[in-house]
Amino acid sequence: MAKRSTKKPASEKPRAFLLGTMTLTLISETLAEVERLEAAKIGGQPQADMIEIPQTQSDPKGTDHER
Repeated sequence: MAKRSTKKPASEKPRAFLLGTMTLTLISETLAEVERLEAAKIGGQPQADMIEIPQTQSDPKGTDHER
């Protein structure tokens, strides 16, 4: 039997790196938002006024009804 190569094709490596990078970015942004909300809660400021909804991303399918 022939040995199978376990190396990923070159086209898959950048995709995996991008996924990892985007995941790390999302986790970092979420953690920063949680810390900011906790600080606002401790400071006695209303949370509803503090929440910011980023509008930099759009739904490619066009099903985003909030905008």
